[in-house]
Amino acid sequence: HGIREVMAELRFIKRGEPSDSLRFCSTVLFVYSRILSLWEQRGAISKRELRSNIATAIAEYVSSHYSECISARVLAEKFSISYSYLSKIMSREFGMSLGDYIISKRIEQAKRLLIATDESVAEIAYECGFASSSAFISHFKSQTGKTPLAFRKTAQAVN
Repeated sequence: HGIREVMAELRFIKRGEPSDSLRFCSTVLFVYSRILSLWEQRGAISKRELRSNIATAIAEYVSSHYSECISARVLAEKFSISYSYLSKIMSREFGMSLGDYIISKRIEQAKRLLIATDESVAEIAYECGFASSSAFISHFKSQTGKTPLAFRKTAQAVN
């Protein structure tokens, strides 16, 4: 049934006998089920797609704001999700906590700066959002196996 046929059917039933109420209810239920079906096909997205869309938005936000102080609670509020759902998204979509994800993005940027500039380790640490040089060096070494200066020397030797 198309929409026009259903509407014609409803108009016909409306003019009919009281005994047509069963037919009317049946038609209304058909219309309702058809609307639900169309809604599912066109507008609804799965929980997985929703989680993936939120994860993409989080990744874009972190990539743009990695040098700022980003708290999980503030981020959860920004995306109108609970803290626990944010943690679940990070775990399922990125395989790490939000804090670890932010640090990995900061380290990626620090690598670029170490290769492309002659800025000091302290300047790069600050520019990438680390609270101190020592925290930066510690995180950098744990992720890369090298200190920032050793990484820079290796990169310069290759180029």
